Amino acid sequence: MQRESTSGDQVFFLNSGRQKFTAVLEHPQAVAGWEDLREGALLKLTGVCEIQWNQRSVPPSPEAFRLLLRTPADVQVIRRAPWWTLARAMRMLGGLLALVLLAAVWVTALRRRVQIQTSLLRKQMEAAGGARGPVAAIAETGKRGSIGRRHRS
Repeated sequence: MQRESTSGDQVFFLNSGRQKFTAVLEHPQAVAGWEDLREGALLKLTGVCEIQWNQRSVPPSPEAFRLLLRTPADVQVIRRAPWWTLARAMRMLGGLLALVLLAAVWVTALRRRVQIQTSLLRKQMEAAGGARGPVAAIAETGKRGSIGRRHRS
């Protein structure tokens, strides 16, 4: 369902099954709630049916029709269109994808920063050379596997 304003008239472009038709409301007053009418809404329309005939066929056959509405009350919303539309879903998916990419860039930057800091700390410890502090002694002892073990002679 689409709706547009033409020469002051409200024209609804609708379909019922495979049949497409229009409904026209001439010079309507401002109607609350019509801004919510969009694709996927289920409407109940009351009006006069104007049939356009195919005069080339014998006997003439109906070619198309349009519904002429009298008042805005002739348009009743049976069911509103779903909030989740393809466009909204695609925007949400795009936003989530952007967040995931941003998080991946952030994690990569943090890893790089940790690698740089680790490299700097190693260089500082190597530059300190023989000066071993208590942290280095504990780390060295831990590498040999003797923390928490008592050696019996």
